[in-house]
Amino acid sequence: DPSLETRIDDYTTALEDADNAGFEAGASLLRDAMTRRGSNGR
Repeated sequence: DPSLETRIDDYTTALEDADNAGFEAGASLLRDAMTRRGSNGR
């Protein structure tokens, strides 16, 4: 789940980690997944 905070390091989400690392392709995929997930009620 890209919106869950991890207990590893700084309690950040996968999306925050991708953004902080400058991994735009990964961050974009995570944003898309979160958008799709919100649109279908899950």
